[in-house]
Order: sequence, then C-alpha cells, then structure tokens
Amino acid sequence: MIMDYDPEDLYQETDRPEIEKWIEACQEAKDVPKQNGGPAFTDWELEFLENVAGRFAERESAQHPLSGKQLLALRKMYDKT
Repeated sequence: MIMDYDPEDLYQETDRPEIEKWIEACQEAKDVPKQNGGPAFTDWELEFLENVAGRFAERESAQHPLSGKQLLALRKMYDKT
C-alpha cells in the first residue's frame, strides 16, 4: 500500500541513513521481474532512481541531499519494494 506523505515532513524527518536504505532497496528491487514479486518501476522511475542515487553520492556531506519532492517520489518507490 502506498501511503500519502507530506514532502516537507519527509524532508524534516528523514536522515541520510534512511534515504540510503530507500535507494539501496529500490536499486535491488528494480531488476526483479514483476512476475517474481518485483515492483515493475516505470521508465521514469528508473531514470529518477539513477539520478537521485548520483545526486545522493555527490552530496556526501549534506544532511539533506534531496529535496522534499524528491524524497516523496523516492519514498513512494520504496513503498513498492
């Protein structure tokens, strides 16, 4: 079930380790076929995941390397895993 999250709340309440967990879970799940229980991410979601993972890695020292809206999209993807 996909929850309804507020981007500002996610921004305030989510720390780097949690974001990293979401990214890693999505990256692991992206290659699992839907018939085997995978999330069947859309092309947009796959591209977004690649971009977000890169941005997260580039901003290693930042507490909030992603915006609230980016966190919202990532969290919705994570909820599919």
